[in-house]
Amino acid sequence: MVDEMLEKARIFSEELASRYGCRIAAAALYGSRVAGYAKPSSDVDVLLIFEKHPKGLLYVYEEFGGLPFSVLTVDRRLFEYDLEKSALGEFVAGRLLTPFIPIVGGDYLRGCSVRFKKKVVLEALLNLESEYPEVYTEFRIKPEYFLLEKLWRRARMYPPVKYSYTRMLSEGLRDRNLPLMMEGFMEALKQLEEEGVVRFEDGYVVPVKRLGRRTNKVLSVFKSIERATRAYIVHGYAGRSVSPMKVAWEFASKILRETGSSENMELERPEHYIYLPSELGYSSLFERLSPEKVVETLEPFRGFKVVSVEKLGGVLNFVDLLTLRRNGETRRIVVKRFKDWYGFKWFPLSIWTVGVQKFALKGKTRMLREYSAFMRLSRWGLPSPKVLHVDLADKLLFTEYIEGRSFSDVLKRFFSGLEPEKPLESCRLVGRTMAEIHNRGMTLGDPNPNNIRVSDGTIYFLDLEQSSMGGDRSWDLAELLYFTGHMTISHDKAEEFALSILEGYLEVGDPETVRRVAEPKYLRVFTLVTPPNVLLAINRVCKSAPTPRKL
Repeated sequence: MVDEMLEKARIFSEELASRYGCRIAAAALYGSRVAGYAKPSSDVDVLLIFEKHPKGLLYVYEEFGGLPFSVLTVDRRLFEYDLEKSALGEFVAGRLLTPFIPIVGGDYLRGCSVRFKKKVVLEALLNLESEYPEVYTEFRIKPEYFLLEKLWRRARMYPPVKYSYTRMLSEGLRDRNLPLMMEGFMEALKQLEEEGVVRFEDGYVVPVKRLGRRTNKVLSVFKSIERATRAYIVHGYAGRSVSPMKVAWEFASKILRETGSSENMELERPEHYIYLPSELGYSSLFERLSPEKVVETLEPFRGFKVVSVEKLGGVLNFVDLLTLRRNGETRRIVVKRFKDWYGFKWFPLSIWTVGVQKFALKGKTRMLREYSAFMRLSRWGLPSPKVLHVDLADKLLFTEYIEGRSFSDVLKRFFSGLEPEKPLESCRLVGRTMAEIHNRGMTLGDPNPNNIRVSDGTIYFLDLEQSSMGGDRSWDLAELLYFTGHMTISHDKAEEFALSILEGYLEVGDPETVRRVAEPKYLRVFTLVTPPNVLLAINRVCKSAPTPRKL
């Protein structure tokens, strides 16, 4: 049956080429009869590409050999312009997303399919980089994401295609059609791997190279709308040789078939094909799970029950400590919910630190910064709590609980005179650990003593929602030194504290970073919280920048 249809399509294509005085560059069957959801009355859809087509773009609706044909004829250069630049709103090139059977010029069509799908992949990667810059290179993406993301975007902006997409990927047809639709994508991804843009890891696509072109989300939406508008216009123009009612009915019938169908006509969400790695596996990007459900699904915690939930930190932090028990064994997990702080926590501080330090306010951004910071520290072999699960939909981050003492508590005992010597070793370790992180290009953003934990001689920097690659290393030191100064009124104690921090920092860190902390722009930020005599004492220590200790 297919062979007979192919032969009739070939003969009819040659007849049309003769009619318009053109040479056939390529031709292919596509649509419902190829994808397997056609009715007996369905058209035989043909894409027919001519060299120097006098009509440029034209639909031909005719019966031939007892079959109703719907032939979309297009000039080759116009087709390739749509392929590369979306000149026709991808009205023609978009057909390469679906299964097709070449009639003429199979190699050319397959090459065009790869070129088009490579562009689709790059656009999807660019959107991901713009939307999630903090974790772009952490993503683990199933290759199907790139197809589904494109189908979803086209269906949302150009509804006539939604019926076709949902039918060809419906139960019973998905296993047949999806591999055909993915062929060009896999070749495109292999090319991008050779170019160093992505790499493959256990069947997942991992972004490697940042594309370096940040795009505004609103502009991306407008670009999609522009393509859809062009597609609507081109659809009408291509059908100019037939009755306007014919074109309108073809356009509307696809939407009517969708609304009149009893089947689920929703496309699969592409977000379900993006993952973020954790210590315990991969977390689906938008999978919503309650803390109790997360505990049930994580392998090391199977069989544990949540026996208590304790609030950690202040009222603005939304951090819970979950205590789990199983047969007398106890585990603890930290669950942090990231709210948007346009109201009161970071906004006033952002105003006060303008020109010195810029704080992230959006919950999603802060969560992804903290997640990526913990993952980087772990890869570098530096102390970090293990990331157990990440939930982007609800902005939840699950990490292991670090036993030990808050650095703030350690300093309280030092400044009060209860422990005059021992805390200074912790100060040295804090300074050294900060320098080790800085040496790898990462800054902490908010390293106040409440966000640092001392555990058996190991220093953990927590609450890294303001961290970043790059950033101002001197700000990190300035906040740690000047802000901590508010805990004492003794300039002597402040000097001892600062000297110990800097001694550790300069064991491996850059003296210039220390000297810059003495600049007035850092000093003035903390004039409202730290006694003047303490600020000046710490400032003098930074100006003198001790000589690094020999290891």
